[in-house]
Amino acid sequence: MHEVGQSVCPIKHVTSDLGEMFAFDNERKLRLILKTFHLDEIAQRESIEIVMTSDGAKLCDYLNHLTAGIKIVDRRAINPRTGRSLFTHTEELLGSVFACQSRNFCFIFKSLIGKDTKKAYDEFSDFFLFF
Repeated sequence: MHEVGQSVCPIKHVTSDLGEMFAFDNERKLRLILKTFHLDEIAQRESIEIVMTSDGAKLCDYLNHLTAGIKIVDRRAINPRTGRSLFTHTEELLGSVFACQSRNFCFIFKSLIGKDTKKAYDEFSDFFLFF
């Protein structure tokens, strides 16, 4: 499964002074996500909406995680599981209803398991510059 995944959307493992880091190829992963949510052709013609997101937490003494990724928020996105609009579905009594848990549509691009320092955020500069 790792070999197939690497051919579709490579992930790189790097050990730094701060800890272990895992990062996807930004462009390939973004293209895969856009295609999955039927936004790839739209993105070639006009702007789409995605949100950069990051989070961190203390895992135990002296060990933290910092993670950055994107969230799909474009109203034209299609749920790959149902084939319907990602954000709404029709209820007979209520009409269109918001029907999306945003946490289900967040995608990690880079993660660091290690020390939480100001320098750790520098490790994410390529991600922020890309987006």
